[in-house]
Amino acid sequence: MAKAKFDQQAYKDAYNKAKYDQIIIRLPAGSKDKIKEKAAAKGMSVTAYIWQLIQSDE
Repeated sequence: MAKAKFDQQAYKDAYNKAKYDQIIIRLPAGSKDKIKEKAAAKGMSVTAYIWQLIQSDE
């Protein structure tokens, strides 16, 4: 009997689904690069930058 192969991608997908919320936003073309530049200028990832903006709005 063959041993079942471990599916790394399925494991990661299940973990991310259990641990994180996902939001998809649509922006005008070119907006993503502007956001990346602003985040990089602050030494942050795009996710961290957006989260910081949301937290500062409370």
